[in-house]
Amino acid sequence: MDTKEFIRRVREEAGLDDRTEARRATVAALEALARALPPDEAHDLGSQLPKGFKDLVWSRRASPLPAKPLDWQTLLTNVRNALRPEHRSQASHITRAIFAVLREAVSPGELEDIVSILPPELQRTVRPA
Repeated sequence: MDTKEFIRRVREEAGLDDRTEARRATVAALEALARALPPDEAHDLGSQLPKGFKDLVWSRRASPLPAKPLDWQTLLTNVRNALRPEHRSQASHITRAIFAVLREAVSPGELEDIVSILPPELQRTVRPA
């Protein structure tokens, strides 16, 4: 899946009309996720993402800072802040759509590696039903 397809799928899943808004929301979610991952796991995730998101996640590899715990509210706030005001009330739905597309883009093994690092409330968002 390339970057254009990833964003198209987010738009489709989230019901967004604007490609730019879908991209901003996706970047916000991936940035938050990358900060929660240890550098080696960020490398592994980035290696499976489209080129347009690879560097975003790989930037975590060089960070000397420890992984920052991520919870559902922090993730939602990041995504909500990336959305236009009229779509902010849909942040939960849009965030779930982003993770649905992420599940399509990465291998099941990588997905499980990510899930194992996250708190239970986020595991339910990331892991397929």
